[in-house]
Amino acid sequence: MTPIDRFERDLPIALTDLAEEPTPDYFIDILGQTARSRQRPAWATPGRWFSTMPAITSRPALAIVAIAIVAILGGAFIFSRSTQSAGGPTSSATPAPTATPYQSPLPMPSDLVGGWLAPLRDSPIAQGPVSALEFGALNGDPKAPDFAISGTAAADVRETSPGVIELTSTGALGGCHTGDVAHYRWSISTDGVWLTLDPIDDPCKIRAAMVPGTWIRSGSHDSHGGPLVAARFEPFFSFTLPSGVWLGGGGAGVMTADDGSATFKVWQDPDGFNDYCNDAMGTKVLERGVDPFLKFLREDSGLDVSNERETTIDGHRAVVVDIVGKPATPPPCWTNPDTGEKNMILQWTQHADVGWKWATMIGGMSWPIVITEVDGHTLVFEDIKGGNTLDQSILDSIHFLHALPAPPAS
Repeated sequence: MTPIDRFERDLPIALTDLAEEPTPDYFIDILGQTARSRQRPAWATPGRWFSTMPAITSRPALAIVAIAIVAILGGAFIFSRSTQSAGGPTSSATPAPTATPYQSPLPMPSDLVGGWLAPLRDSPIAQGPVSALEFGALNGDPKAPDFAISGTAAADVRETSPGVIELTSTGALGGCHTGDVAHYRWSISTDGVWLTLDPIDDPCKIRAAMVPGTWIRSGSHDSHGGPLVAARFEPFFSFTLPSGVWLGGGGAGVMTADDGSATFKVWQDPDGFNDYCNDAMGTKVLERGVDPFLKFLREDSGLDVSNERETTIDGHRAVVVDIVGKPATPPPCWTNPDTGEKNMILQWTQHADVGWKWATMIGGMSWPIVITEVDGHTLVFEDIKGGNTLDQSILDSIHFLHALPAPPAS
């Protein structure tokens, strides 16, 4: 079974999301991931998703985003609405590549690479629940912007002297002019969690108002693991990933991270399908909570559910279950309209954006998911490592938050 190309998988989904309400940190992910071709074994992505993005010409907002991306990247990629497929968990998966320490080929310190979050800042730049900026990408793609603020104000970056970076605007987005040159002093806390940027000079007033201050490392962008914060949806939560090269992403109500041999995903308020073999029959809006979601899995989904066990996540009741596509489902069930892949079962959709669909193969190897409820929201975690086993260390590190953590006292 062919492993998925992460960028080709995520781009149509993210663009669909962008055509709706502003979701700037998702846009940042696109900018930072355009040339990735890293392959993952099929079992590492048991919950597969498929976009229902219409033709780009039918959505003016999406066309504007597309033009902006192409302008920024200089034609670094070709648009395609086709989604690639990846198998559900399977015992015949090829071994995952071994993660190696990342050495940035970009002219900036590798410690800066990744996403950073701060409480929402007053700015005409459209933002999400929090402000976000990103430096580079973990594949060091020289065609991608080295720096962006909530998906705009893109700039090249280089370190001109120890602790000093230079930003050169590559477009007029965000109130900057092409060629604007700024300088900032930077420092990162010893634990790698906090970034502080102090301005030296910056002719772009909007950027100068946004960038200075302290930022916390984002778990929904690329990272080297360690302590992170997820803020794509509320409640926010902190968590810790093992050291490695993690590729982050997600969208409305979804956060993902994977390192080629393990995956960590979170869905907020997923819904089901009225017919798990036919998405044209519409979605089944589910009551929120652990028990309603379990009832859906047991009675109305195309999944076999087994090995239920009680646990907790940050003091909240949680239930772990093993799931797999029902082997008795008669083929062809659901067929991916973009790839033609058959014998698939619709798994669930995303309440925040019903254009997202997750599907899995009929039969195969089961894998665990963890269901909990926080502040009236259903949260479903997929947290697996080699052999489709649960990575308890990540679950144990999760702490739910109602706001971003405050920076440490200086």
